[in-house]
Amino acid sequence: MLGSACVACERPGRPLCRGCLRALPDAARAAWPTPAPPGLAPPYATGAYEGALRAMVLAHKERGVHALAHPLGRLLATAARAALVGAGTKVSATALREQSLSRSALRPLSEVEALLSADSVAA
Repeated sequence: MLGSACVACERPGRPLCRGCLRALPDAARAAWPTPAPPGLAPPYATGAYEGALRAMVLAHKERGVHALAHPLGRLLATAARAALVGAGTKVSATALREQSLSRSALRPLSEVEALLSADSVAA
């Protein structure tokens, strides 16, 4: 793409350069809000909503940078997998209906569904 740059470091080229892609978290951790509402299920996140992660979410959501759907989907799947493992839950695939989701929402959700389903089959 002409004029495109990494949303995280602004290096000319891809929407997420290889260096920033490699630097993304590969594990999730418990991410309790303060104060935590009573009865909240354990929340998990791959990182704080700042820096590269915040830039990726905003670029995808507000500017339609759909090339970020795959890495965002992987991050979301990592957090979902950690939450499910913590709860002792298995995942079963459910069909996503394109007409029920916006096009921008469909891509990362499809990625998450595929990654979680693959993990469940392998388990």
